[in-house]
Amino acid sequence: MHDLYEALKLGIKDYFHKTGFKKALVSLSGGVDAALVAVLATEALGKENVTGYFLPSKKTQPLQKKNVDELANNLGIQYFELEIDPIVDVYKKALENSVHEMKPKTLESLKSRVRGALLMAFSNQSDALLLNNVNKSEMALGFCTLYGDMCGALGVIADVKKSQVYELCEWINRRHPVIPRETIDRTPTHEERYHPKHGEEGVEYHVIDKVLTGYIEESKTVDQIAKDYQLDKSVVEALIKKIYMAEPKRRQSAPPLRVSVKSFGIGRRKPLTLSSKQIDEIY
Repeated sequence: MHDLYEALKLGIKDYFHKTGFKKALVSLSGGVDAALVAVLATEALGKENVTGYFLPSKKTQPLQKKNVDELANNLGIQYFELEIDPIVDVYKKALENSVHEMKPKTLESLKSRVRGALLMAFSNQSDALLLNNVNKSEMALGFCTLYGDMCGALGVIADVKKSQVYELCEWINRRHPVIPRETIDRTPTHEERYHPKHGEEGVEYHVIDKVLTGYIEESKTVDQIAKDYQLDKSVVEALIKKIYMAEPKRRQSAPPLRVSVKSFGIGRRKPLTLSSKQIDEIY
């Protein structure tokens, strides 16, 4: 974990040095991904150069606010809080004539995009770069929102799998406990629909990450992955199909810090669209 942590820290420092920027913005949510990025940015750039933004809605859990307070306190960084509901309500009002009943997924994406727009406005206003919090597992399967939580100038952990995020957070806390214990233990959720500690299809992240390692980083076949990691072949095929379906999203994401054998982006270029038949032939 030490080498991975130092590589990510160096990547941030180098990116800022070469682009001429000194200050960074981090979106704080009370989750592990945001906490890890905040810790890395603070160590790489100094606490005086990192500002956090907490953008809750009415459905944000009180525990998230508590965890954000504690994390910012421990890191010594300044952070601002702004409720997004009044802005979301304006959008809902504008849409009500054509959208009679908003789907949970639509509202969830709308909230994410309101946050993204605000964060980019803060970035412009303060001449600071917004760091992106999306990890490799979520990027692989498209568990992220275009123009929402995908906003940012640099994908700090876009080449770090979700299981590695947890390992890094534990490693950081063994060295110096700055990430609230509840942040690591809390079950991740989305505001409009329950989202347990795994992907949308009920597949746990440690399974997703095995498929990512085998397929993306080691170029193994479906049969090899299923055999090597003792996984059901149909699960492996379903996850690989999702990886291909999410390619258009990844083309519009922030450039990642590459810390693995093969990252998304320049490290792996695939067609934007493939038919079901073409995907089946890949297997």
